[in-house]
Amino acid sequence: MSHLTQPLASLSEDELRYLQPILEHIHQHFCAGKGLLSEYLLNWLAYPLQQLGDKTGVAVVVKGQPGTDKGVIFNVLMGKIYGEHYVQCKDIHDLTGGFNSLIAKKMLVNLDEATFGGLRRENQMLKNFITEPRTNMTEKFKDSVQINSYVNLVITTNEDFPVAITEGDRRYFVKGPLGPSPTTMHTGAAA
Repeated sequence: MSHLTQPLASLSEDELRYLQPILEHIHQHFCAGKGLLSEYLLNWLAYPLQQLGDKTGVAVVVKGQPGTDKGVIFNVLMGKIYGEHYVQCKDIHDLTGGFNSLIAKKMLVNLDEATFGGLRRENQMLKNFITEPRTNMTEKFKDSVQINSYVNLVITTNEDFPVAITEGDRRYFVKGPLGPSPTTMHTGAAA
């Protein structure tokens, strides 16, 4: 993974030409052209790769209508970058349920349309996944064991209230609601 941690300045012109529309899309569409928000989000995405084994301590929540390219940016692009250290979950119980070995050794987990805003137990457990360095992992027909947790969490959704956030909670960076993408990012662009 060392090639993933190199700064943009060390990339070739072809690599930069490939990345530019993606970076511009994140800046203009996801972050409404606001430089500090774009810088924060890009730094958040890069941090686990630059500081292997560290957690950001913050979950990114991206809310938006269908067609906002949430899936292209996270499931396709970030999935390719993180490789086997990325997983997309469609159910909160993949993290909080009886068998959660899916997240072992993952650095980036996308809870995609896994709404659970009103589920108190799941929201409390989610806070632990965001900040705690260790977690319990259970495989089917095996005892639970404590493992190091490298999970950095993205929540992508079309829902207005995907997670319960209490006043003053520092664990969430929320973007949205996003409207339809002004330019379509095709999955082939991230291939």
